Amino acid sequence: MRLTGCETWTRKKGAASQGGKFYPFTSLSECLKLCIEQPECVAVDVSAVVCVVHTDVNHTATTFDAPGYAEYRLDRTCQPSTQATSQSTHFGNCLLRIMQCITAYDEVFFYIERYLPQ
Repeated sequence: MRLTGCETWTRKKGAASQGGKFYPFTSLSECLKLCIEQPECVAVDVSAVVCVVHTDVNHTATTFDAPGYAEYRLDRTCQPSTQATSQSTHFGNCLLRIMQCITAYDEVFFYIERYLPQ
């Protein structure tokens, strides 16, 4: 699995894109992990039952209203240094832990939105 601590996600609630490959939904963190593991992945659409992985940036050019979905776009523009020092490695590990916490936080709110009446 390729986790550098540089991946960032942008969440768009109530939106989805056309195209993509459908996978059964297990959890938000598993869906995001599935995307990160695919170097060509650019976004995922998540609902209560499906994780849609987008590997074509053209799929995300236009989104549509999709109640019950959330689209997470992946930004991999951060390039880690090729000369890793113990300090930069520590910093990368901290970023990774922060991203894991944000993912867990988003997952809690995803379930709250799913199960609590609006």
